[in-house]
Amino acid sequence: MRRIGWLCLLGLACACGHDEPDGAGPDGGGPVLAEVNGVPITEQDFLRRVRAGGHAAITRARTKAGREAILESMIRNELLWQEAKRRGLRNDRQVRDAVNPLLVKRLLAGAFEKTVKIDQVDARDVERIYRERWDEFHFPEVHRLGVMKVRDRATATRLMRRLAEVHNNEDVFEMLASSEDNLDDHLRANEGNIGYLPMDKLQAAVPEHLRAAFERMKETDEEPEIVETPQGLYILMMTGHRPPVTRELADVREGLRQQAFRDLREKKLNEFVGAFRSKHDVDTHYDRLDQVPSYEAPRPPPPRPFPSRSRDAGTEDSDAGPVHPRGGGSAASNRGAGR
Repeated sequence: MRRIGWLCLLGLACACGHDEPDGAGPDGGGPVLAEVNGVPITEQDFLRRVRAGGHAAITRARTKAGREAILESMIRNELLWQEAKRRGLRNDRQVRDAVNPLLVKRLLAGAFEKTVKIDQVDARDVERIYRERWDEFHFPEVHRLGVMKVRDRATATRLMRRLAEVHNNEDVFEMLASSEDNLDDHLRANEGNIGYLPMDKLQAAVPEHLRAAFERMKETDEEPEIVETPQGLYILMMTGHRPPVTRELADVREGLRQQAFRDLREKKLNEFVGAFRSKHDVDTHYDRLDQVPSYEAPRPPPPRPFPSRSRDAGTEDSDAGPVHPRGGGSAASNRGAGR
């Protein structure tokens, strides 16, 4: 009869998953099966342990010897925990870093998370964030010019031939402009690019000695050309165009609503902690932050592979950003996209 009662109780516990009887706290509930220095190990503790062990633990718990072995294992773990705590390991930094997030998560789940819901987000906050981030969702039409300064006519001819082989692929232009063939250090560091900018700002950004050539080719379907100036020999090519982009509030409302919810949650969490922070001894030394060593600078990204595909196959733009479409095809078709 006792065996039948045990199996029924175990089966009920397994079937119910993690549900516990009303009034059962974090220490479990039901009859006390063992006590270690006044800390009880209850029937509910035992059943949770069996459930957590899966099918093997359930099978083991069907015998008296198996149940006793599981209980002895629980007693052993409690003894180890208490002894570690007595020796001060609870305050070890690595232990705290592992345990504290679980404690915080449980505290917030029970006392905070239910108090803040996304339904509490005010539509006016969403509209405010949209206005604050207006420039992220509204872009003018922009253009980009590629420029290389080369040593001599032979170098210019060789680079023009290389561009022609790949149908004036703008990625190839950037790779060539990043090479030692480009004598201008500033242009080489920027892969030869000036822009993306609205046309009036691009005109102002182009070096004065190149503006006449730029004005001649900016609105045409010309291929890259060699430009000879008193300041040196250059190769110019229109390397990009993006049509204007407008994303209305309706298009981005849900994402902004999530941001507003995160802001609301952060505000309420500060209020939640502020309600009991004064009861704790918190000593802060913000001035010492100035003595913290500087963070190590991130490593530069690896160099991009030299493209071999044709320009007509379309390309990806490393600095395009998530919103702008990139015009594929030739430089001419890029300039004409969206017009």
